[in-house]
Amino acid sequence: FSSALTGGASTEETLRPYLDALRDFRHEVRTTMRAGGDKGAVLGACDRVRDEVLPSLGVRLEDLSDPPSSRWKLEDPKVLLKEIEEKKQAEAEAKAAKKGKEIEKARKKLVDAEAAAVPPTEFLPKTKGSEFKAFGDDGLPTQDANGGDVAKSALKKLKKEVDQQKKKHEKLLGEAGKAGKALPEYIEDLRNKLAELEA
Repeated sequence: FSSALTGGASTEETLRPYLDALRDFRHEVRTTMRAGGDKGAVLGACDRVRDEVLPSLGVRLEDLSDPPSSRWKLEDPKVLLKEIEEKKQAEAEAKAAKKGKEIEKARKKLVDAEAAAVPPTEFLPKTKGSEFKAFGDDGLPTQDANGGDVAKSALKKLKKEVDQQKKKHEKLLGEAGKAGKALPEYIEDLRNKLAELEA
């Protein structure tokens, strides 16, 4: 290296950060493989060199898919580091959005499970208890709020609601059984999973 290329610095001073990076990368790969590391750990080390080490030295390393290879460019480290920061921020936002969707999904599953956990015979007494004075063993009302008979058209509609609840309840029991848990334990697990996501 001439003094024109190195800005007056010695060859050793110019090459030191690049050679240090190469040395550290080689050490990480050797250590990983000696410890029985897998392919993912080695690829992770390669990514760290590309995304963290080289940009601080003003080197952009780009992966090429056709043919599988890489190419490098010299650029302003500040520009590269800014790009990395923006990429990390975008990834963090995407991760937060994904987690938000997972939380919403878990919350809905818990709410639906808690609603389906009500036995069909208890469904109307629990949800429409103030609208009727008495209920039969099948969970259907036998008297309206004033003690009179319940209209057949109303009973028909209410029976559909009970039948729907029965299907939801049986489906939930099946899910709990498949998980090898009793219904209360299964719902408690759903609560715990939601709490873990929200933590």
